[in-house]
Amino acid sequence: MTPRKSRSIGMGLVALLGFGSVWLDGRVAEAAGPGGIEWRSDIQRANAEAKAKHRLLWIQFTGSWCHFCTLMDRESFIHPKVIGQSREHFVPIKLQSDTNEELATQLGVAGLPATILVSPAGEIVAKHEGYLDPETFHSFLESARARVEQASLAKGSAPARESKAAAPSATRAEESLALAGFCPVSLVQEHRLVQGQHALSLEHEGRVYRFANPIVRGTFQRQPERFIPVNSGRCPVHQVDRGNVKPGEARFGILFQGHLYLCADEISRAQFMKNPERYCHVDLADRGLCPHCWGHDFVLAKGQPHWSPVFDKLRVSTVERETREAARRTEISTRR
Repeated sequence: MTPRKSRSIGMGLVALLGFGSVWLDGRVAEAAGPGGIEWRSDIQRANAEAKAKHRLLWIQFTGSWCHFCTLMDRESFIHPKVIGQSREHFVPIKLQSDTNEELATQLGVAGLPATILVSPAGEIVAKHEGYLDPETFHSFLESARARVEQASLAKGSAPARESKAAAPSATRAEESLALAGFCPVSLVQEHRLVQGQHALSLEHEGRVYRFANPIVRGTFQRQPERFIPVNSGRCPVHQVDRGNVKPGEARFGILFQGHLYLCADEISRAQFMKNPERYCHVDLADRGLCPHCWGHDFVLAKGQPHWSPVFDKLRVSTVERETREAARRTEISTRR
């Protein structure tokens, strides 16, 4: 959706919600069970309530024929985190798309289920069509709320002493920013550089990652080890060939055997590609040999990296999945 179209939809929504038009849909006016989402059914009253409480209006379009709408009702909308968010930060309303066709068309709804979050000023701040699992949907709601809060803070003028006090924290955040702010999931899955959003930041093991959208943020949360750069993002070529530590860059990244390696420059990247086996074990303890096999059977056996727990910031490769916990308990040498 282009910015111009977004603005026109936003202005149209102000008109639809602000001049007395009312949509009533008794079929989806659900009673909130114990601890459930308190769905509204009157769009005008819901909009007025959202403005009065300075909350986001959560419009959920559904359909009685929609399988994934039912699935979200049964899975995502009963999740405690989602229910808690709905009660504390949103004014939720559920509408049938066929009986609210004018509003659905104005908002550009093309598929169900459709979730649209609207600010008290009538601006669309987030939109998603299709099924989202509970955790990903929770992240979607949370990131939208965070963006609105940050925008609100940016418009205000904080006292000078507060700005000075916040500066060191901002500096530390920039220093811990991973991949120069590029989205790790887009880099690994789509093989392209996509700048992450500040509002979709996530701290993991002391590093701050930013994401292109709430969905990929949820993907990272479920399996972060798939997207974290090998060797803590340090260039493997500099470390192996020159014995020094130099940070790698996302634009010189390489995907090898399902792992992301960051090289410091194009020359290092080309060197890695010529002989990846020389550099791919840079963060493997004992050069990828299975510690369990050596510790118990005195056998030198090459482990499998995709069964690698982390030991003292190094990956431990084991021969069989069942030896994973045993490998954790085995004393290994970290010498190169």
